[in-house]
Amino acid sequence: MGSWWSSAGGNTSKSTLPFGITKISNSVYSFNLNSRRPEMEIVFIHGLPISDNKEEFWKTWTAEEKDGDGNEVIWPVKWLREEFPRTRIWSLRYDSSTLKINPAGKIDGFTVGENLVQEMVNIAKVGQQSNQCPIVFVCHSLGGLVVKEMVIQAQKKCGRNKKYANLLQNIRGFHFYATPHDGSKLADLASHLPDMEEMVKKLKVINDDLGRLNGEFERIGKEQYDNKWQFAVIAETMKTESHGFNAKVVEKASAQHGYNRFSAVKADHFGVCKPENRTSKSYKTFREFILDIGMEAQTLTWVNPPENRLKQ
Repeated sequence: MGSWWSSAGGNTSKSTLPFGITKISNSVYSFNLNSRRPEMEIVFIHGLPISDNKEEFWKTWTAEEKDGDGNEVIWPVKWLREEFPRTRIWSLRYDSSTLKINPAGKIDGFTVGENLVQEMVNIAKVGQQSNQCPIVFVCHSLGGLVVKEMVIQAQKKCGRNKKYANLLQNIRGFHFYATPHDGSKLADLASHLPDMEEMVKKLKVINDDLGRLNGEFERIGKEQYDNKWQFAVIAETMKTESHGFNAKVVEKASAQHGYNRFSAVKADHFGVCKPENRTSKSYKTFREFILDIGMEAQTLTWVNPPENRLKQ
């Protein structure tokens, strides 16, 4: 199972990281550490890992197909690096223990958002290239809510620190895989799992607090960065079956949230971001989003000519 829940722990020490991944800090990993000036930065954010799993930052993004040796294919590492060689590709890692319920009964996402955005700008230098290097965030499930909190925290700091202002000014897109913008059944699914009472509480509070989170994020986008941000959504269409749970985790309306660029794929909540191969809709649709933002910026190198897009 992937993204917001996993049953096994992991080790992210340098010696055990999959090929092509470099640890930059506790929360930031590189999927393509390109030394040249990048043409685009793409940042992946996994869903909420309920158990202490430290590998979701890459396991979330594995393809259904294996390579010739039977190994897992991390598609941002394999496919994106080949097709967009002059991008920098990052993946963020966080753990659910940093999400707290404050005395007012709300989820305090400050620590998660603060830590992630701080390590991004100060250590990985994300967004510090130039105004001609667009940033795209790619989020699965609750990772899409985490990125909203990151934007809110960065906006609070941008008046005092130019690094945060640079980050925000360079954001051009958000691509969501089954993000529950308007609620989900994640708490219902968690309630079917052993030893998840505390996480069930957190997920219920997150559902109740979405109005505030969406309102702040959308206000910042409208007032500060009008017409700069593009959004795309890919939703699940199949039920998720696990431990007696059998339902769609995020319904279409919650995933779409009014965004015009919307697609749905034949997958459950965990498979929605795991394309079978490069011809899969969940990958081709994402790639088109990246290409559109790159063409708008007039900076993106793609190794394949446009006439071959639909032949892959």
